[in-house]
Amino acid sequence: TAAAPAAMLTTRLIAAVPQMCASRTFKSPTKYPPSTEKMRPPPAAWQLVAGLSYPIVVGATRACAPATPSPLFYRVRYAHNLFMVAASAMFFAYSLQFVTTGGLAQYVCSDPTLVSPLFDTVQIMWVLSKVWEWIDTCLLVYSRKPVSFLHCFHHITTVYLFSTTVQYPYLSKIGMLLNGGVHIAMYSHYASPLPARMVPFITGAQIVQFVCVFWCLFVAWRDECKPSLFDQGEAHATVVRAGIVATYLVLFCRYFISRFPLRRRPVGDAKNL
Repeated sequence: TAAAPAAMLTTRLIAAVPQMCASRTFKSPTKYPPSTEKMRPPPAAWQLVAGLSYPIVVGATRACAPATPSPLFYRVRYAHNLFMVAASAMFFAYSLQFVTTGGLAQYVCSDPTLVSPLFDTVQIMWVLSKVWEWIDTCLLVYSRKPVSFLHCFHHITTVYLFSTTVQYPYLSKIGMLLNGGVHIAMYSHYASPLPARMVPFITGAQIVQFVCVFWCLFVAWRDECKPSLFDQGEAHATVVRAGIVATYLVLFCRYFISRFPLRRRPVGDAKNL
């Protein structure tokens, strides 16, 4: 089937994890890794770029949208979703090598750049994938489907949120693990819809992801991971990041309650997540 290449790639990546984990030791970081310190983006500039570029891209797509999409559109959408399944599986499998058995604090505070010299490159690819995910919105708009505030807010702010986390590799690796895992299920559903009873679990996994991020932020603050979340005047940026995640949590909970009420009813497509 068409999904066979993505499934094969995912299987190979996961099978390679034990080899990547061999003979690894974890040390507490004491300074910003040189590469991430140099590429550290100005948060305000990134937010401005994301805030202005996203509506321009979406608006241009809306202007080009036909009354009825052609068969090619559906093949492109399917290929995009398969690509995102493979990319999410790569990020998830790569980040598994940083999981430790020494307790939560050791896992949260361990510096992945001391384990894998490729981490800086991979996390930049991960940040850029958040821009690539704008294609999700373009596909909805091009097919003239409604786009919710939650959908737009989420796609605009994730670029800022993840791009300003690169100076904290110990947190970035956790985001890569959680986000990659959730997106494997989500884009698999987009490519080939899962049974209706499974759809609520995708949104539920996203909510659990945000709760885990909050908990990891608490552990990082309590255990004084280095570099600290409040180093070099970053306190305000940390509060902004926490506020964005809190907003995600509230919006996704509201969506879940309205989309999947306790009474039984047919569950449709989840593409407006």
